[in-house]
Amino acid sequence: MNRTLTLGLASLCIAFLPQTVQGEERSSRGRPGPDLNSITTALEAHNLLATEAARGREIKLRGVVTYSDVHQDRRRAFFFLHDASGSIFVTLPSESVPIPPGTLVSVKGQSALGDYAPIISHPQVEEIGHAPLPALAPSVSLTRLLTGEEDGQWVEVEGVVRSVYEDDFNVLIQLAMRDGVLSVTLPRKLSSNYKGLVDSRVKIHGNAAPMFNGDRQMIGARLFTPDTPQIEIIEPGPANPFEVPARQVGMLSRFNPMSSLPRRVHVQGRVTLMWPRSLLCVQDATHGICAQTTLTTPIALGTVADVVGFVETVGSVPSLTDAVFKAAQRAHGEAPKLATPSRVDAETALQSSFGSELIEVDAELIGRNPAAADTTLILSSGGFVFEAILPRSLDGDASKALRIGSRLRVTGICSIQIDDQRSARQGGPAARKSFRILMRSPGDVLLLSAPSWWTPSHTLIVLTAILTATLLVLGWVIVLTGKLRRQKGLIQDSEEQFRHLAQHDSLTGLPTRALLRDRLTIAIERARRSQTGIGLLMLDLDRFKQINDSLGHHAGDQALKVSARRICQSVRASDTVARISGDEFIVLITDLNDPKEVELVAAKIVSTLSAPFRVGNREVPLSASVGVCMAFGDALEADSLMKMADTAMYHAKARGRNCFQIYSADMDQATKTYQRLRSGLERALAANEFEIHYQPLVDFKTRELTGFEALLRWRSQELGLVMPTEFIPVAEESGLIVSIGEWVLRQACHEIGLLETQLGRRFLLAVNLSPRQIQQFGLPEMVSRCLEESRRDPESIELEITESILMNDSSSTQNSLIEMRGMGVRLAIDDFGVGFSSLSYITRFSIDRIKIDRSFVMKCMTEDTSLAVIRAMVAMAHGLSMTVVAEGVETAEEFHFLGFEGCDTAQGYYLSRPVPAAELIPLVHRLDDWAGTQTLTAKAV
Repeated sequence: MNRTLTLGLASLCIAFLPQTVQGEERSSRGRPGPDLNSITTALEAHNLLATEAARGREIKLRGVVTYSDVHQDRRRAFFFLHDASGSIFVTLPSESVPIPPGTLVSVKGQSALGDYAPIISHPQVEEIGHAPLPALAPSVSLTRLLTGEEDGQWVEVEGVVRSVYEDDFNVLIQLAMRDGVLSVTLPRKLSSNYKGLVDSRVKIHGNAAPMFNGDRQMIGARLFTPDTPQIEIIEPGPANPFEVPARQVGMLSRFNPMSSLPRRVHVQGRVTLMWPRSLLCVQDATHGICAQTTLTTPIALGTVADVVGFVETVGSVPSLTDAVFKAAQRAHGEAPKLATPSRVDAETALQSSFGSELIEVDAELIGRNPAAADTTLILSSGGFVFEAILPRSLDGDASKALRIGSRLRVTGICSIQIDDQRSARQGGPAARKSFRILMRSPGDVLLLSAPSWWTPSHTLIVLTAILTATLLVLGWVIVLTGKLRRQKGLIQDSEEQFRHLAQHDSLTGLPTRALLRDRLTIAIERARRSQTGIGLLMLDLDRFKQINDSLGHHAGDQALKVSARRICQSVRASDTVARISGDEFIVLITDLNDPKEVELVAAKIVSTLSAPFRVGNREVPLSASVGVCMAFGDALEADSLMKMADTAMYHAKARGRNCFQIYSADMDQATKTYQRLRSGLERALAANEFEIHYQPLVDFKTRELTGFEALLRWRSQELGLVMPTEFIPVAEESGLIVSIGEWVLRQACHEIGLLETQLGRRFLLAVNLSPRQIQQFGLPEMVSRCLEESRRDPESIELEITESILMNDSSSTQNSLIEMRGMGVRLAIDDFGVGFSSLSYITRFSIDRIKIDRSFVMKCMTEDTSLAVIRAMVAMAHGLSMTVVAEGVETAEEFHFLGFEGCDTAQGYYLSRPVPAAELIPLVHRLDDWAGTQTLTAKAV
């Protein structure tokens, strides 16, 4: 039947599809005509050029679904749509529900480039009803399908089912046609016996589809059939293939005028090779044959076996594919009989008719093929090179012990390869190209003789090795001599480098203390000879620890490098600048004639270092305290000069920093006093030499005692009573103020707590914080611990800070103040008016009150300027909801005057001197009595 007639009948069938629709009949009257740009037939859509298909042309079709699948292609679901003109491939989203074959649908979509031919994408599918699948289809060959002209079309193929493979969703049938093997796919149904189709002659209807590569090129063909009803069994296969009469191997593939489509054949012979799940070879009286099989059933060599499979004519002799086998029944007590191999040479094995038969060949092992999946030995015999192969699962490591050059006797099945090009050019039997031996086990390799080690190649290797070793020794001697020469140079360079590193600071590159001492000794000797003097300047960076703590060590390192550079720029090239410790530098000035020269250098260094430096986008202040000493003649002595410069530097710090101080003899006494105070302070806490005195705080209006300020006193066993003005600066400088301040807060909370318990009333406790304390990490935690230990309300504690602390811009200081304020602790500014304050800082930290410095209080009644300042402070404080404490009130006139000016709280000697904790109760009673007297006097007035 030709293509035209078939399409006509198919069109006739599709034309009657609307009459078979199950459901409501739809009238076509009044339906608008199709869009002139729309494609309305499957044939027109399928035959679009690639450029047209890629434009996304609109397609409107109506037809029957002939195949649908949601599992075959992981990228998407799809179905084939058939109308009167032909069929086309339609894609669906991967999560789509399959449309049953035989469903009549209306599809509206766009053209697109498929993997091979144009398809319909992004479809809108409307199920209309049901219709029968096309009953007629053109019968095609595999050759026709491979042309691609039947792509997507409903066709009929005929052949013999060679094999059936089932997975979870689909069944794959290999169909042997007259011109090749075609793969057929259909949906799997659990109730169907697909294995029963094997060896059956069938006709199958389905949609032809290409097999393609990534470049949209066709490389094969396949068929999709919707179900087993589309498979017509013309001639069923035998129920038991082993009941088919066995044929002699030598008679296979001979001329038969009655030949038809290939069917399975049955042969019987003794097993000569068994590779599980791969290959089985048998040999009967006429010839040997090998069969490809997937069975793993063990069968012993020499056993008579029945083998059923399809004949394939690839190679020098026929073989079987898709084979199954079983051991033939044998007489009781009959044992397997191994076939005797034919002993031949390589030439005979290649040229004679030993294909698929057991042979035995003597050969020399000349190599191995490491890239092969199986153990592959490369052998040579009589000028012929061939391979002996054994699966790795059967070999293990047995063949690895064989050395190249060994003489072997190899037994196995002879497999001969044909030279297709020579066979096509010449007549007669097929030309043979090479052969291989398929071994059964490691025992098929017999070692006849091991190779002699002294082969020509080995002798050449030994001679080459000796010559190479000699050349290497000579070369090594030359290289070693050069290395020793270079090593000596490197050692010398390293010694110089290590000497430089040992004598110079790694951060600034300046000389260290050791190199400074050497240069100072040399300078002293030269000064004695030349009757000149030397000057020594010791510098210490001011508040360097604060830079490190607030901005980090990177900023501290930058400060040291900037300082070193500025100092070097301020002195002569002949002078020495050294870094002797963390933030201390020494300048050695030689050939000194006039002492004023040293003073000029010191002033220049102080001025140069006082300029701020930048850390990122921030300017950081920098300054130094400089101690200066000079010596002439016999007074020159290194240790003394260093000590005098150090003493002068500490006096420069005591003067307020950012200055220089020239050493004088009376400084030694001050230094000794400083050292005595510092050593005494280090023992004071442990020796319990500190005590706290309390000065009362009295309300101006009510005359009521509201609290106390805790003031530290030191009663040293060695020095006697030391006043705060003497020891507080030393404690601050040495850092001892941190531990002393914590003791003061804890002890004051304890002592005032006892007073409150005895009197049954609450008092405000004011405690001073030093700048060193506020910079210390963990201050809020320390305050919180003291409050918890004394069970004191945070609002009953007032921490007094100076204006300089408030103005500190470091994040750690600000965070500590904010955190303590958040705890409920009160904050007060002590000695207000003598420093620099900012209203923004005062409001940021919610200051509770300010304490007017006593320098203003003592002059308030005699100087108008002091009175004006006090009035401004009171007005500002009250405007910011803060209270005002007047410090240093010493007379009744000052008390009444300051109360009249609006001050809230008084503190001073008029009310009481600071007293120890033991005298607090009498002090409270005296102030209560005084308050009562003051109240009565006020009422009388």
